[in-house]
Amino acid sequence: MTPFSADRRGFFSLIGILLALALACAMYFFILKMYVQKPVVDRATAGSIKESGIDTSGYSAILNSTKSRLRDIEKQQDSQYKDLGQ
Repeated sequence: MTPFSADRRGFFSLIGILLALALACAMYFFILKMYVQKPVVDRATAGSIKESGIDTSGYSAILNSTKSRLRDIEKQQDSQYKDLGQ
């Protein structure tokens, strides 16, 4: 083996690593772009949910406002049951 062939093998290994890294970065950015641009809910659903008093700005906001809204409904039902019992 000549020193030149060892250099070529190292060069092609470097090219392979760089191509693999470039492919991984491209896949990461495409997947990230699709994930970030996707809305939480579509416009029609967001409109009907907002009418119910639920925040649709993000996943955690939807969960927190839904829990709060359900607690309010539960309190309202409890007060209605108490009124019926009196």
